[in-house]
Amino acid sequence: WNFFATLALVALLSCVVVVPPTLKLHAALAVTATHQLLLTAGGLGSWAMSPHRGPDLLSANKEGLASVLGFWALHLWGEALAYSLDTSAQRTVAAALGLPHTTSQALVETR
Repeated sequence: WNFFATLALVALLSCVVVVPPTLKLHAALAVTATHQLLLTAGGLGSWAMSPHRGPDLLSANKEGLASVLGFWALHLWGEALAYSLDTSAQRTVAAALGLPHTTSQALVETR
């Protein structure tokens, strides 16, 4: 298992699970909390860190598989930050151009 496989799974998750831009922050928080809960209370962390490996594909790649949700959470946090910065920039530009607040809000909502 290598990092490129993890990135591929994160990209696949992002395509399969479509999150609207306005909900990216909530999704990032939910995925982060779920991953942490699985690592600590769900036994995922102890399974991933144990030295025992079985002959199957899952246990041979357990560290990479256990990290996919965490990397997806990082991806969602990045998208939430980008959306926040983008909407903030749109409002700033609209204000600089003298557009009313409702126009700048309409610009944000169309994205």
